[in-house]
Amino acid sequence: MALSPNYVAYTLFVSNFIGVAFARTLHYQFYSWYFHAVPFLLWNSSKIPFMMKIILVGAVEYSYNIYPSTPLSSGLLQISHFATLVTIWRTDVPSIYHSCDSKDKIL
Repeated sequence: MALSPNYVAYTLFVSNFIGVAFARTLHYQFYSWYFHAVPFLLWNSSKIPFMMKIILVGAVEYSYNIYPSTPLSSGLLQISHFATLVTIWRTDVPSIYHSCDSKDKIL
């Protein structure tokens, strides 16, 4: 038995997302730390509709593409982070282990 790659990616992305979501300040370089994780985390959940996933990804993208930030972009980012955190909380964690075939083993 080996750790599932999906489980490893999910664990790292959730940890990183929580760190960015609870940061006391907003820096534009934060977006480069987690832009690839937001779609992965949302698409890993079947708890929210597809259109809501698109809206949340778009809201995060919009928020970081406004310079200088405005009260609207900052508020939208906080709402998007909160909705994503709730989605993560309600989502089942991916399977920890997967079975390896002999061809999958690294020598």
